[in-house]
Amino acid sequence: MTRRWLLWLLLIGFAWLTVARFTEIKNLADTLAQGQWQWILAAVLLQILYYLLYTAVYQSAFVTVDVRSRVRDLLPVTFASIFVNVVAPSGGASGTALFVDDAARRGQSAARAAVGTILVLIADFSAFTLILLVGLTVLFLDHNLTFYEVAASLILMASTVSLTGTLLLGLWHPERLRQLLSHIQRVVNRAGSWFRRPSLLNRDWSDKNAAEFTEAAQAMATRPVHLARTLAVALAAQLVNLASLYVLFLAFQYPITFGPLVAGYSMAILFLIVSPTPMGVGVVEGVTPLVLISLGVPAAIATVVVLAFRGLSFWLPMFIGFILLQRLKSFSPAEQVQARSWNVRVVAILTAIMGVINILSAVTPSLATRMAMITHYSPLLVVRGSHLTAALAGFALLVLAVGLWRHKHTAWLLTLVVLVISVISHLLKGLDFEEAILAAGLAIWLFALGS
Repeated sequence: MTRRWLLWLLLIGFAWLTVARFTEIKNLADTLAQGQWQWILAAVLLQILYYLLYTAVYQSAFVTVDVRSRVRDLLPVTFASIFVNVVAPSGGASGTALFVDDAARRGQSAARAAVGTILVLIADFSAFTLILLVGLTVLFLDHNLTFYEVAASLILMASTVSLTGTLLLGLWHPERLRQLLSHIQRVVNRAGSWFRRPSLLNRDWSDKNAAEFTEAAQAMATRPVHLARTLAVALAAQLVNLASLYVLFLAFQYPITFGPLVAGYSMAILFLIVSPTPMGVGVVEGVTPLVLISLGVPAAIATVVVLAFRGLSFWLPMFIGFILLQRLKSFSPAEQVQARSWNVRVVAILTAIMGVINILSAVTPSLATRMAMITHYSPLLVVRGSHLTAALAGFALLVLAVGLWRHKHTAWLLTLVVLVISVISHLLKGLDFEEAILAAGLAIWLFALGS
């Protein structure tokens, strides 16, 4: 019952977040539409590759502490953890708990999985620190290094040291670790007594988890090759993320040099980690453009690229995490089916809305600059035919929305086809990227639900 309510609260939180920040989503679509689509697509693919590598960091860390796992099994947990960390901010604890709970439900040790998640944070922070030091050096040599940048960097490094100390405590001083966990157990049970649940943690909780934590730390110490691989994969993930930022600069026709690129990226990720807001919302968007501008990047380019980078790195995993959330082992099969049923109905409503958008877009003249570009490559007859196709697809989506609401498989299949046709027609009738992106996103969501 508690997990079912938790699932529904997360889904409601996502709906509220989407509505509250709909203007931001629209601005992101408008911004991406201004860039060269080839580079925008490359940036999206690099972001997906980044999250694949980030998941591989978890898999490698779990292998290091003797927790069996596969990347394909952990990938939904990765996206869902990002989604949960934004919708239910708790300093990253809620997302970490998903990995531990998923491992426990797969028959693995929860304590070992907890050690693995700590190792992931250490590897991720350590790999990023290498890039951060280069960025700080660039800012220092250019006389643009500020106090708050140094302070945030020191906080990150202190966090890395403290996490490392936690693992070393289990490795070198297991008795002190047991005493620490015993103290935590007493505090938790005392708090539980206020709600008439004095035994939230069993009597042997501290001893059992201290023993498993120590065993995991010892396993990690005896596998230096796996430990080095975890650090290497974490560094590769950071470099791919850096490459996605570089590609976005190319999308807006600004070949940025190495120094400003690394400095801008390092500050963006630094204030993503060390921030009073979930995922650095508002902080990254304010600090990063100022850093880039101080290093000679034009203000307009700095602003639009940071907006695009933040939009992709925030909303892309958010939407994927929302889609994959109900597939987690943390929720029972009945809860997963019920949540998926309601998701289908939400998609049915969005399909009807997409149908209306198609019709309105078909009867609205396209921008003159975009029309000039498309008519240069495509005959005018194709452009006019695409307007008609978009309108017909809109009417078809209105009809198919009824079938989706009733969970008809044929309606699901036909809606996918019509959405793909919608994407093509919106691009051919006047390079209407906004409508094409909406249709493509809806198609991806629908495909994920049906599969």
